[in-house]
Amino acid sequence: MPSTFPPIDKVLSAYGGSPQKPKVKPPPAPPPPPPPPNDGTLPEWAAGMLQRLQTVEGKLKKSDNQIASLETHLKTAEDHIATMEKELKKQNKSQLDAAAAASLNSQKNAEELQRQLRELQSQLKEHSLETKKALEASGKINERVGKLELEMASSSKMLEAVQKSADRKVALDAVRAGLDSCTQHLEGLKLDASNALSLATAACEAIAAAKAQAEEASSSSAAARGAATIASWDFMNTPEAAAAAAKLASQKPAALRKAGAAAISSWNLDNGGKDKKKQQTTGMCSLLQYLQR
Repeated sequence: MPSTFPPIDKVLSAYGGSPQKPKVKPPPAPPPPPPPPNDGTLPEWAAGMLQRLQTVEGKLKKSDNQIASLETHLKTAEDHIATMEKELKKQNKSQLDAAAAASLNSQKNAEELQRQLRELQSQLKEHSLETKKALEASGKINERVGKLELEMASSSKMLEAVQKSADRKVALDAVRAGLDSCTQHLEGLKLDASNALSLATAACEAIAAAKAQAEEASSSSAAARGAATIASWDFMNTPEAAAAAAKLASQKPAALRKAGAAAISSWNLDNGGKDKKKQQTTGMCSLLQYLQR
């Protein structure tokens, strides 16, 4: 099939002509040849272009299908999220009510806990002074290390001088003296490191003791709150219950937690009438028996 592009001379003349040829008026163009008969075939470039367009069209259809699938999944996820939000709102309301009740009970002991925390903070300040001493000792060690590095560098220079000096014996003696000085500094460095380690160990032990005191104070406060709560329950307003609560408050935190857990687990507060009173009495007796051991 002949090319349908115009001749190059015609293109050049349309844009000013070629710089190598003088501008001359071209002869009149012959009439275009009649188009070839359409036999149903495409030129190679058109067939290739059509194939690429078909490939792109297939990819676009595949992308449309993927987008539709993603939109379906997204709609399902949105519905699921909406359902979960409704359920969470219901759960959060009941949890917030329970948290509000617990917050009212915990406010009564806040001042005592704050006082104990202030005492612990003052103790921690004292321990921080010991830690500061350990850091100062570490700083001294760093200074000794710096001096040692300078002396080692000097010894290295002396070793280089040994290779160039004619009097090797004098240079070797100087190197030995430098190495002896380095050895002395290393011994001092070991001593300083040992002292710093002792100070740091003491500081860590003091901080651990302070932390243990804080945990003990927190446990004691929790035990006191538990005893006060047990003593305030209406169904235990009897002399025996008051005596048991007082004795319960005097126990160690570990024993108090075990006794309280054993007694409370035996109370069936969901039952009513005689069954409820019977369960409460049984739990109180179990608690008294535990405290009398």
